[in-house]
Amino acid sequence: MKSKVMIVDDDESIVEYINEGLDLDDFDVISTTDALEAIEMAHQEKPDIIVLDLMMPGIDGLSVWKGLNASTITKSIPVIFITGSMTQEMLERVKQTNAVSYVLKPFDIFVLSDRIKKALKGKAV
Repeated sequence: MKSKVMIVDDDESIVEYINEGLDLDDFDVISTTDALEAIEMAHQEKPDIIVLDLMMPGIDGLSVWKGLNASTITKSIPVIFITGSMTQEMLERVKQTNAVSYVLKPFDIFVLSDRIKKALKGKAV
């Protein structure tokens, strides 16, 4: 059975890039560019892992994570954050989450795919 990966990023081109790359790696990929929709989608779809953009307009990725973490349905879903920039303050905030990893944009899809595979196997990434 394919692992279900949910992609959340406000940039449609990033979503398409990840979708295409992970589809080639035989993942079942679902995606949204809307942060609010992401929380609802995660409850409905119950993905195996979520790749979540940190900086989105309106509701940021950390707020989405808080919403996911507050629910018993989505709390245990591993999260990998992606971001275009990482300040020291943001890094400290990410470390306070249960995120399994973070990846800086631009990134190689093979690196992201490898981190997803390791996270799904419960390995450190």
